[in-house]
Amino acid sequence: MRIVLVFLLFITSFCTLRAEMSSRSPGRSSMLGEWIGFAYQGTEFYRLDLRSDGHDALIRMHPDESCESYSIVSWDLKLGMMTILKDKLGQDEPIEVNCVAVDRHYLKIEVRGIGRKWSRCVTLYRNEELDARLKITRRAAKKL
Repeated sequence: MRIVLVFLLFITSFCTLRAEMSSRSPGRSSMLGEWIGFAYQGTEFYRLDLRSDGHDALIRMHPDESCESYSIVSWDLKLGMMTILKDKLGQDEPIEVNCVAVDRHYLKIEVRGIGRKWSRCVTLYRNEELDARLKITRRAAKKL
């Protein structure tokens, strides 16, 4: 009997958590725009463009400033997770991108190379928000 009660409590808690995550998940239109950031190693720069016209792209820039461009075939938000399916433009190695955390202010994604089995954890921020914060901190620095 105790096992059944614990199981029911677990299921109730899980369903409540799923409902809360669903209600807090940002909508698709709120995710449109330019997202920029670095892989956790700090050596690779990423730019994710999610546009209303459907011409979405992911750009990866290496330390030598060479870039790889990926056209995003489709992306979707479900329960706070973003799944991105894409094809590579003019390159040999395809990638997979899975979003591990979604917020209106940041995205945490995992980028994986399918052929060579590498992966990168990347945190992306809204470009316009970073620009605004840079202006504020520049003004604060000038006051010193």
